[in-house]
Amino acid sequence: MPKKFRALFSGTYNKYYDLDLNRLFIEELLRQVSLETHWARPKESNTFNLGVGEDKMIPATQIEMANIIPNYSFGVSVCKLNAGASLTAAMPTKIGEFLACGRPIVVNKGLGDMDQFIEESRIGVILDGNPSNLKRSAGELIELLNDKDTPSRCRAVAEKYFSMDVGARKYLGIYEEMKISS
Repeated sequence: MPKKFRALFSGTYNKYYDLDLNRLFIEELLRQVSLETHWARPKESNTFNLGVGEDKMIPATQIEMANIIPNYSFGVSVCKLNAGASLTAAMPTKIGEFLACGRPIVVNKGLGDMDQFIEESRIGVILDGNPSNLKRSAGELIELLNDKDTPSRCRAVAEKYFSMDVGARKYLGIYEEMKISS
């Protein structure tokens, strides 16, 4: 874990992400700790500024992310809470990348299975959209960043739920069951 708190926004951001809530969270976190906020921006992105308080933008490719993420304390991937049914089936790739690198994540309530994973394993913070809860959420994140066991918990969740090998074996098992039953 880096000695100084460092937030990373990574990859592409479209209208699906709640940049206002991201900004409010970063502002609250800055009231509690010293923090650097960076965006590892895809080189092909038309957007040059997220407006979340980023201090620095780093042009990066997908392949470079595995070398970039370990230099940060946590990742942020907060989507809009009103995205509807698509929110329950969504899981931005960046979440698995952060967890695989042993970094906790900040996500929105209702994003795929992340509520369950975070509550069970203490691997991140869930923003519920209520501005009055931002102070508590920032405090929870600071606690996680000071917990020496957080990186190993994050990695364990990534291996259990985001491993391509495990996922491929599960799909093959489902296909085998379908083949047998038909």
